Amino acid sequence: MSHLPPFDYLTSSARWFGTEGAKLNQTARRVLEHATRRVAVTQDINERIDAKTTYGQRLADKVAAFGGS
Repeated sequence: MSHLPPFDYLTSSARWFGTEGAKLNQTARRVLEHATRRVAVTQDINERIDAKTTYGQRLADKVAAFGGS
């Protein structure tokens, strides 16, 4: 398991955004924290869609991809 140092908004925000950490909104703080830890900010939408589709829907997609829709 990786042991990362505590996140420092003040240092990172001044370096990356040219402003104080206290002035950042929640979204900017989230992006900044993910970026400094080198973690993706976005999610793969295809994974979310695949998690919600049924077996029949996935089968129909495969048939359509093979034979056309």
